[in-house]
Amino acid sequence: MTKKDFVKSLQGIWDGKVPGERHGNPEGPETEILAKPGYAVGGLRLRGGDRVRAFRVIFMKIVGPVLNPSDSYESEWYVGNEADTKVLGGDGSPVVGLHGKRGGDVDCLGIIQLR
Repeated sequence: MTKKDFVKSLQGIWDGKVPGERHGNPEGPETEILAKPGYAVGGLRLRGGDRVRAFRVIFMKIVGPVLNPSDSYESEWYVGNEADTKVLGGDGSPVVGLHGKRGGDVDCLGIIQLR
């Protein structure tokens, strides 16, 4: 497995403009993943091991203070593919932050949800 097979860094952009803390060390081109109008981050689909190997963002329709899981879509896969994934969130609670551990890569990643 080569170095590029891991997620190098992540940084949330909240409300389309407020940058969150960067997790990991960026390397190579940056990719921005934004929700369609009226949607927000409702979860993440991750593939991991000793580090985060791949992820996709789960977006859900905003319905007042919560999100609608039955009206959702997912971003494309970043870095890897869908084998052996774990879903974080996805219950309609908005994701309002990220947390985890990092070194040169993103070693582990979690979400902070508004309940």
